[in-house]
Amino acid sequence: MVFVNLEHISEEQIQNLKNGLLRSVIMTQKHYFNPEALNKSILRILNSLNPYLESGLVDTIFVYILQNSYLDHQYFKKSVEALPSKLNTRIMSIYEELIQEGIEKGIEKGIEKGIEKGIEKGIEKGIEKGKIEVIKRLLNTEKFSIEEIATYTDVSEEFIKETIDLK
Repeated sequence: MVFVNLEHISEEQIQNLKNGLLRSVIMTQKHYFNPEALNKSILRILNSLNPYLESGLVDTIFVYILQNSYLDHQYFKKSVEALPSKLNTRIMSIYEELIQEGIEKGIEKGIEKGIEKGIEKGIEKGIEKGKIEVIKRLLNTEKFSIEEIATYTDVSEEFIKETIDLK
């Protein structure tokens, strides 16, 4: 296995590669952690992919580029607008799919959290309802003071007085 430090390869050497797919991948890797250089090179990277639109690898490269947290997405969108129509359409389609996927995952997480909170609230309400029933029964026996009932049920005397008002 051979590893090459892409920092030592010049832009000119990369641009001279005949295979546009390879050129775009190497350039993406070279600038992946350098936001300024990546944003400056994004148009060249994307243009290099134009002949390979029908390749599944192009989608993978787009996704890889778009997932880069250093990428200025506004600049990326402006750069895409300058591309040939077919390439522009393909990239924006993938971009919108990723956004939609993110929205769906967000909704899914929100639903999960909502269900969890609903279950917690339901349990709390059930426990509270159970305590109210116990308090009512103890009050009906007329054998216990409010203070004793508060101690036994682990609620405040104020809560018991409110329960008496509900009765």
